[in-house]
Amino acid sequence: MNLWTDFATARQRRLQTEFETNNVRIVYAWADEIVDLSYTERCQVRELAVEARKVLSLPRWSSERRQIIAEALLVGLIVIMWVGQLWLFNARPQGDIQKNLLPHPPRGGLNVSLVEQSLFLFIALCLIHLLMRPRVVLENYRQLVTPASSRNPIFACAFTLHAVAVLGGTPWMLFSIVHAHHTWAAGWLMFFSVDLVAVMVGHRAEQALYSLVYGVRRPPWERPHHKMTYYLFLCAAGLDESLPSWEDDIRWNRRRLALAARAIERDRLPLRVVGRFEFALRREVRSDQLRLAAVLRAHGRALAMARNMTDYRRICDSVRAGLLAAVERDWTALLVNAPQVTVGTRLFRYLRRLAPSLSLILFAVGIPLLPGVEPSIGASLRLLLLSTALLALMPIGDATSTTIKGALGQALTPASKER
Repeated sequence: MNLWTDFATARQRRLQTEFETNNVRIVYAWADEIVDLSYTERCQVRELAVEARKVLSLPRWSSERRQIIAEALLVGLIVIMWVGQLWLFNARPQGDIQKNLLPHPPRGGLNVSLVEQSLFLFIALCLIHLLMRPRVVLENYRQLVTPASSRNPIFACAFTLHAVAVLGGTPWMLFSIVHAHHTWAAGWLMFFSVDLVAVMVGHRAEQALYSLVYGVRRPPWERPHHKMTYYLFLCAAGLDESLPSWEDDIRWNRRRLALAARAIERDRLPLRVVGRFEFALRREVRSDQLRLAAVLRAHGRALAMARNMTDYRRICDSVRAGLLAAVERDWTALLVNAPQVTVGTRLFRYLRRLAPSLSLILFAVGIPLLPGVEPSIGASLRLLLLSTALLALMPIGDATSTTIKGALGQALTPASKER
């Protein structure tokens, strides 16, 4: 039994055939953008890029089922966080957790019903989603008003509801909060702070969840050189395509190089033949990936410093030479200018990843001890900062200074009012 083909329906087989045909067309178009290749080299690049793109894409039936599983788990996670937040602010009598986290809740709580709180959470979720992914959300809004016969009805309903919540629900939510916040202003602040942290945790959990679901049981015919060759192919095609307007496309090409470096260094397929406890061998196997990723990042830095077409062409030639070496599987030529991965560089990478979390933890310990900070506010701040430190470990962008400034401002507000 072949698990990769025997469970596909007739519709999925037809869609898979169309998908593979479209992949070949796309790869051929990208390969034509690469300059200074002989006919033999171009044919080799096309053949290996088509093979890599086919291998790196899951079969249609498997992709559809994995997407359903991932979305169901994500919805379950959102419901759990939603119910937990409503319990935290509305459960009576209050337990020790609520007394330690909430700053002096009055008898009426937030002074709005559970239905209104649920609607507030949904509207805040949509607003935060818009702020975190503005381009994606706005593009989906645009597709709602664009005629399309093949639009998914579930997608249309979901983003129509999203648009209604953002455009129509936000004014109503603000109006309701203005009339209800005077009874418990600190509680409303905590309400939306917890919601923000929950959405950010859910966003990072979504990425981890999709990586886990889509990473289970990769195709047995996938090889370590497939991902490396495919991403080098994308970088080379993108750089050569941007030759006429290279100065305008530097940002996008640098982003493409960074994504390729991240994908190559995080690929764990080469470790498939290594035991879990062969630590020295695992480091040795991964060293070539880390060196290649370092070369791509160096090209990204050089691209930012390019001053003329000669500098830009030198980078294009280097990436193109790396692609041809990857096609030939010549690791010596591919890593000829790659820096060595030492214990110091590896330790520096780990410390750079942990630095935001460590600083947030230190401020979580220190801010509640400052003079003028009430114990209840300090406990709330500790929860917020520790949650943000957890986000930084997932990892997230470095928003450490912004979070610390906001926490300090919130903590010192009572003291300033007393003066």
